[in-house]
Amino acid sequence: MAGRPAILPSLLARQLADLSLSDDETELPLVKDEVIYPTTAEIFAEKRPKILPNIVDGPYPSLEKYLKIQYDLLREDFIGPLRSDLTNFEKYGNKNALQNIKFHKVVFLRKGAKHEKSCYYAHIVSQLDQNLRATGGSKRLIPGSFVLFYYENLRDVVCGKIEDSENIFKYKRFLVSLHPDTVMDFDKTYTMIEYTVFFEPYHCALKVLKGMSRDTFPMERYVVELNLSVNRPSYRKRISTSTSDLSTFNKSQSDAFLNALNKEFVLIQGPPGTGKTFLGLEIVKNLLKTTSEYPLLVVTYKNHALDQFLEGLLDDTKDIIRFGAQSKNPKVSKLTAKHQRNEQNDEFRNRTIDSCYGKYADAETRLKQIGSHLEIINTGEVVIQISILPLPVSLGANWNQLKNYTTNIEWLLFKTKDGGDLQRETLSLIHPIMKNKTILLFMSTIRTLQREINDAINDVEVNPTSIRTRTKLGEFSDEKLEKLKTFVDNIDTGKLKGYMSTLPPLHINQLTADEYEDPFKMPLPKRWQIYKTFLKGHVDKLHVKIDSAIADYKKAYMRFDSVSSPDNIRLMKKMKVIGMTTTCAARMRDSLESVKFPIVVIEEAAEVLESHVISAVTKDCKHLILIGDHKQLRPAVADFEVETKYRLGVSLFERMVANGVECHTLDVQHRMRPEISSLIVPYIYPTLKDHESVKKYPDVRGVAGNMFFLHHEQPESNSGECSKENKHEADFLLKFAEYLLQNGYKPEEITILSAYLGQVTTLHRKRRSCSHPGMQQIPIKSVDDYQGEENKIILLSLVRNNEESKIGFLSNEKRVCVALSRAREGLYIMGNIKHLTSRSRLWKDIEHTLISQNDVGPKISLKCQLHNRITHVDSCKDFDHLEQGGCRRKCMKELDCGHVCPQQCHGRDIGHIAEYFCREKCERYPCRAHPKVRCTSLCSMECARCEASIDHKLTCGHLAKCYMFTLDEDRIGSLKDDSHCEEVVDMKLNCNHNKILKCYLKFDSLEKKCHECTNKTKKHVRFTKNTRL
Repeated sequence: MAGRPAILPSLLARQLADLSLSDDETELPLVKDEVIYPTTAEIFAEKRPKILPNIVDGPYPSLEKYLKIQYDLLREDFIGPLRSDLTNFEKYGNKNALQNIKFHKVVFLRKGAKHEKSCYYAHIVSQLDQNLRATGGSKRLIPGSFVLFYYENLRDVVCGKIEDSENIFKYKRFLVSLHPDTVMDFDKTYTMIEYTVFFEPYHCALKVLKGMSRDTFPMERYVVELNLSVNRPSYRKRISTSTSDLSTFNKSQSDAFLNALNKEFVLIQGPPGTGKTFLGLEIVKNLLKTTSEYPLLVVTYKNHALDQFLEGLLDDTKDIIRFGAQSKNPKVSKLTAKHQRNEQNDEFRNRTIDSCYGKYADAETRLKQIGSHLEIINTGEVVIQISILPLPVSLGANWNQLKNYTTNIEWLLFKTKDGGDLQRETLSLIHPIMKNKTILLFMSTIRTLQREINDAINDVEVNPTSIRTRTKLGEFSDEKLEKLKTFVDNIDTGKLKGYMSTLPPLHINQLTADEYEDPFKMPLPKRWQIYKTFLKGHVDKLHVKIDSAIADYKKAYMRFDSVSSPDNIRLMKKMKVIGMTTTCAARMRDSLESVKFPIVVIEEAAEVLESHVISAVTKDCKHLILIGDHKQLRPAVADFEVETKYRLGVSLFERMVANGVECHTLDVQHRMRPEISSLIVPYIYPTLKDHESVKKYPDVRGVAGNMFFLHHEQPESNSGECSKENKHEADFLLKFAEYLLQNGYKPEEITILSAYLGQVTTLHRKRRSCSHPGMQQIPIKSVDDYQGEENKIILLSLVRNNEESKIGFLSNEKRVCVALSRAREGLYIMGNIKHLTSRSRLWKDIEHTLISQNDVGPKISLKCQLHNRITHVDSCKDFDHLEQGGCRRKCMKELDCGHVCPQQCHGRDIGHIAEYFCREKCERYPCRAHPKVRCTSLCSMECARCEASIDHKLTCGHLAKCYMFTLDEDRIGSLKDDSHCEEVVDMKLNCNHNKILKCYLKFDSLEKKCHECTNKTKKHVRFTKNTRL
């Protein structure tokens, strides 16, 4: 630890004192004994538990203390916001003021399973909120989301995790895993609390930390002990001087590159535009050439960054596999584990896995069939055939009549002993039929559908082991019931279900002697009561069956998993590069430990929580390369106090840099034009330099300057998601984006950014009414989601504008850095510069630069490309007279043909080639054979061929046209081809129909093209399932 001051004992004591922890309280239990899921006591605790902060200055005293602190902070970061919202809800009851939880009403439909987990299927019976439906769900209610359920008492909550939510926004149905001992009541309506902080990354990382010990912890020498003397990778016998051509690197890149090869623990800082991904790729390519330490693990925070990195390696090696979510990149999608398995030609392995998967799929299908039957019954909208239900054998012979599907329905709804119908007053108790539909029409429809539904149910009952029945019961019944609902929309099924729910089941012993002998002697309510009794017995049997099916499903899955998991390991070992996100790496920790990755490269390392980095690296790592930028956004943390006071937001990358671990900083940026980079240099990056290439960018078309801060004082407002919006900025920037499109920019060359998610939602909503078709393709993102990306032009909405001069997120230097460094050629910002400078020293510096460059003011100057005329704008209406992206004048540019353009000044196609071409009639006389014949085309088009006739008869009898002759000097008057007469003729076909066509077309090729014959034939074709089209 040479060169490091001995600051640790006093620093640790000071940190403990800050949090009022005694020495005894620091002796905390081991991580392996902790639970992952929040407990009820923790959720409803009056205050935060006593936890230690992240030690960001100096080493940790021990590995045990490190694991405990990281575990507690990560867990509290998840639980803290939930506790805060539930406490506020209990105190004030205002659901709209809660930031992280949403409420829904749900009912549980049946038991289920997902892999090895016990689950329940649930249905949301309340209305989904507008934001959830408008965004298609976004990242809400997806697999891995955390939810809680309670019936009446909020403190009796049950915690769960969503396992499957496909089509939840269409059908409002999802699968949730609960504690194995949890029993939910299918007859109750529960309140579900949706917690919007995503649980899956926490769950995966906490699980890894729980299992860590000194035997499995990676890079303890640096991560825990903070040793500043970094060793050479143990697999390298000597210092590498690299076989790569370093001439493509600048000095900072070259230094970072060589150190990355020769140090086992490497930090590379890449400010915006300095090429850190490029350098990372070159490092990996060199390692692939110079070592045999395979496979190499590449880890990123985001899927997009992972795809980008892996694609960059494809020219050097095809031995790459990607794990995790499906890739949206077509090249990288071929690298996924699923695709690679299909490519591997191992007959025995494929046969084994396919066999296990087949049994697993069959068990899953069987489980779904029984479950669908239960769900149909639970809807209360289907009457189950009495013959299926468990009736006592002692019942009278007249009960056998009910085995007929028609009689079954009539007994429950209509029929009396004498064959007549129940009086309308009695019927209206439970099933009023109104409007113009008749009972007879209803009975006809319901009988048909009931027969089909019961046939399907019987198929499941009679063939319980048959997996591939002729139809999926759930899909079948949904379709049929939808038809029934549409056809008899006047039937109040809710009233029927409501009435049935009030009727208690009736035991068979409570029947009179006559009723026991003849079911038609029972009054209508009693019929439903005894039906409910029989139905309950049937449902109880189904629950027994579903328990058995779940057990079979789990067993089949475990068997499949036992053969597929080793297959993942086998695939990894055959490859040179394995790519995954941090969450995927934590989820696949067991496989990573089995493969023993010697080299790990982590991109976006400064964006990732320290615990997530550690979860992705195993004990066998001999060479760890971290690439990132700690001056851009820190890792996303849910709890503000945990982020700041407890310092969880400090990444491993930033902690290492702050403690003097050698970090190699790239210092030449290749992205931003100098005017734009001046906003962050030297205030954030003192040594960052501009590459020569960024000084040669063209000026932004249609605007007087390449950067501008448009100051305004239009107020912000609150948006629905506890966020902020500024409608004035949204309207203006959308108009501005449309103006840029009119100046020839493509939608993908423009991005609209905002610091607030509420403003992003507002921009998306307002964009729907934009008339320009290209507007729908322009990316609209939050600043946080756009780190690591760039575009030619950035329009930035800062949103904040209030009487208190509060600037919120905009006081965060790291977020400001990201926001101002995404643009290459043009950056246009909207906000209140006075408020920003009153609250932030950084914004004062930025304002100084803007003023010195004359790039700030209340109006932005637009400049048409044709006349260089300036138009000052500060509101949407100012764009109304600039519809074509130019100024208010006529274009009047002289074209190559000598005419002038009469259109309004336009920003697109200023060369008048593709869109604004000359539309005057052509004045040329192009034909030498007919010098008095004028061209019939438009001026901007090629001259039309001469249609004048020539005194030359073709073999078909028609006179030849001028264009059929070669008119060059050597062969004036020579006929090109005698077989292509284009005279239009009326020809009779073999079928005796007439057809208008050109003369040169041959009759024999047209026999099959007679439309009248074809249409006539189609009318007589009877399409069957075997008809081939």
